[in-house]
Amino acid sequence: MPNIEFDITEEKIDRIVSSYNAIGVDISKENVKHIYDVFIKLTTNIKGQYLAHITRVIKNYFRDVTQNPLFIIKYTPYLCSEKKLKCGAAFYPGRRFVIFYQPDLPEKELRVRLAHELGHLFLLAVIEQKKYDKRLPVYEGTTEPLSSVFGIFTISDKNHFYANVHESDRNHKNWNAILDDFLALA
Repeated sequence: MPNIEFDITEEKIDRIVSSYNAIGVDISKENVKHIYDVFIKLTTNIKGQYLAHITRVIKNYFRDVTQNPLFIIKYTPYLCSEKKLKCGAAFYPGRRFVIFYQPDLPEKELRVRLAHELGHLFLLAVIEQKKYDKRLPVYEGTTEPLSSVFGIFTISDKNHFYANVHESDRNHKNWNAILDDFLALA
């Protein structure tokens, strides 16, 4: 049963309005409802913000390492008519990292594949940082399979974070299931 404690209802909107008006701050119900309507439209895209926290952290890390404050990470679904891999990425040095994905993948598989692709960018940032900090160990060669190792850490962290929340479509049953999913990418 979903937790409805924090659902915004008509009664809660009325309570917001009356509470602010009671302390001398004049707001209208129409304005509160309008803000809520826009908020709902905005947050419908949250489902498409896969691994948003780690994405933001890596983007900021890459910006810091390269001193490029405009670097972005973008998730782009494949068009339905395109015959592509289930997930892939393109790196545009100094500008952006684009991860392409099939939007109809089951969410757990999609998160695994996206974490793997983020691993490639993470490793590129580590390689880039090595150019500036000669004390770091040298890393040479392909970013496979280390991008999956990064993905394992990412998904393990997410499962740990959501351990007390029923997220059956996203969470793995155990750590071995995470490892198995990334080994299947090899």
